[in-house]
This record gives sequence, structure tokens and C-alpha cells, in this order.
Amino acid sequence: MRLLAAFLLLSISALGQDGIPDDLDVGLRLPGITSTSIDEINQIRIDALEDAVQALQARVDEGLDTVSGMMQAQEELAIARLDITHVHQERLDLIEDALLVAVLRWQRTTELMRVGVSGSDAAMEAQNRADVYRCRVLWLKEKASAGTPLKLKDGIPKDVGTVKFPKFGRQ
Repeated sequence: MRLLAAFLLLSISALGQDGIPDDLDVGLRLPGITSTSIDEINQIRIDALEDAVQALQARVDEGLDTVSGMMQAQEELAIARLDITHVHQERLDLIEDALLVAVLRWQRTTELMRVGVSGSDAAMEAQNRADVYRCRVLWLKEKASAGTPLKLKDGIPKDVGTVKFPKFGRQ
């Protein structure tokens, strides 16, 4: 996700505000890349993330990959879907899905650190913890924007260790 963010920042500076310059040699042209419709590009982004989640799920099922990458892709997909909906309850549901996955990722990293598995470290735990709080802030902002009274535990997944992942495939 950090690599994607860095790439997007570099791309924005290269592309400017008017789209892709004609003289920019990008090699393979991606469908929709020259579009100026935010909704169209967001939908293409969601389609790509759905493909990524399915591919990563298959890799996890075959024992070729760990669940961490799939969980991160699921969270990113929920946030991408959030960008295209304006229906309050749908937005809350998507944020809760992202929050649930973020909490599960953080718990998994914490547990892997506790048992000493290589590849899990303090930086990864801190990043995953920050993702939990990012989703929590998104949820609180969405609740506040609707004028809904907040309760202390609103939006916090219950029984996190026993729940199943939200359904993130094509809907």
C-alpha cells in the first residue's frame, strides 16, 4: 500500500491536472487511465482490487501466501468502495468492514510478534495499529456527519477474534 501511495504521488506530479500528457511514454496503455471521470476511475480501481483480493485468496487457499496481504487488499477494497457511495448506511458498513479487517491484521501481527515469528516487527505492528485508528476516525466522522449520537463503543467490532472476514468479492 505504501508503494502504491508513492507511485500515485509521483504519477500525480508527472501527469499534472489535465490528464496524461501526449509526450509521456507510459508503454502499455491501461483502460480508463486517460479518463477525467472520478467515478469511472474509482470503479476501475475497485475492479482491480476485487481481482487482487480473489487472486490473493486463491494463493492463501493454496498455501502459497500468508493472509496478511489479502487482509490489506480487503481493507483497501472497502475504502475504495467508500469513495463511490454516498448512502450513509452503506458508508458505515464499508468503514466497519475496513475496521474489522484492520483490527484482525493488528491482532495477527501482535500475536506473531509475541511468539517471535520473523517478519513481524514493531514497525509493522505500529502501522497496523495506525490503520485501526484511521478506520475508527473515518467511522466517527461518518456518524457525526449524519448527526447520529455517538456511544463510546459504537463501531468497534465485537468478538473480533471469533468473527469471519467480511465478504469482499464482486458484489
